[in-house]
Amino acid sequence: MSDRAPSPTTTPGAAGNADPERVYERFVADLQEIQALYTRLTELTRDQSRILQQGVSEDLLHLAEAKEREMARLEVIEERMRGTRDVWESVQSRLSEHQKSTVKSLMEAVSQVLKDLVALEEEENRRLLEKREETVQEIRRLDGVRKFQGAYAAAQPPGQPRVLDQKE
Repeated sequence: MSDRAPSPTTTPGAAGNADPERVYERFVADLQEIQALYTRLTELTRDQSRILQQGVSEDLLHLAEAKEREMARLEVIEERMRGTRDVWESVQSRLSEHQKSTVKSLMEAVSQVLKDLVALEEEENRRLLEKREETVQEIRRLDGVRKFQGAYAAAQPPGQPRVLDQKE
């Protein structure tokens, strides 16, 4: 991961003077890194699903921390890319068709990984809501049983047998 600030070739004021090769290389590297991060976040979300199916554990805390780290890395890259995006329009016409095709393919791949990640996160959120509702229903059921038992126990006089011995 590179945490460099935008170079002079990727600042908005330098669009006309930007070196197309440097802009291309930086843009491609950033897109590849974003694709890798989205792929990693997808893997972490799948791990989260597996962990939750087994029951909440300490692993879930580690997984949440890993997701936070990846999201922080993503923010750094996206911030850096803001300058590159500004310059990208002005240098595109000076790139080869192969370079344009490479960027287009990478952008499509990043878009697909992101769509997959969003769909997986939505599915996981749906499962979590279902699990939460099941837990709430179970708590209500247990509370009802407890109240019933409490009411039944209160109806019996203390120290009196609950069953009449008819043998005598």
